[in-house]
This record gives sequence, C-alpha cells and structure tokens, in this order.
Amino acid sequence: FACAAPGPGHLNNQMSIMGTQKTALVTGAASGIGLESARLLGRAGVSLVLLDRSEHVREVAATLASDGASTQALVADLADLSGLADVGNRIVAMCDGVDILVNNAGVHPKPNGRIAQF
Repeated sequence: FACAAPGPGHLNNQMSIMGTQKTALVTGAASGIGLESARLLGRAGVSLVLLDRSEHVREVAATLASDGASTQALVADLADLSGLADVGNRIVAMCDGVDILVNNAGVHPKPNGRIAQF
C-alpha cells in the first residue's frame, strides 16, 4: 500500500472550505509528529494551542509565531492524572473552543525512569 502526500495547498484549501477560524489543540507538540502537525496547521491559518510536558514547547510556539501562526503554549504532563482538570481549565481559558484535536502525546518514562501511575 502506498500513499502519496497531498500537494502544498491541500490543507489550506481544506481550512478555507470550513469558513471560520479554527483552533487546534496539539499534544506532544514540542517535537516529532506533534511539531510537524502544528507546523502544517499553523501554515493553514489554524490557531494553535501547543501542549507538551517539555518547556521546549514555548520555543516551538515562538518559532511558529515568527512564521505567522497564532500560537499559545501550555506546559503540562498528561500522564499526571491529578492535574488533568487544571489542564482542561487552562485550555478553556486560552481559547473559545477546540475544533481540531491532534492527540499525539505519548507516555514515556520520565528522567527518573518512572511513569505516573494510572
């Protein structure tokens, strides 16, 4: 099975068809697939809320903003279940709603080798 990537204008055309400004929440946005997803959505004119447990997400947001994207960064660890309500409240305070969710955050061992208990 092979899949060809859509042309450069494909995503822009999709977003303009939707008609109104959209907001995307991208988890795991500091690197990898999350970062690339945010970059593409930002280029398409989508407002971004970038979430990652790494402080590096703030630099990513600044870089994407310098490229013209509307960005906000949120540092939070989604593996810490005790803080999820606070994360949700912080997201609600940042935007009017989330239209697109890129649920990309993974659970990886922390520097001490432990993973938060579920």
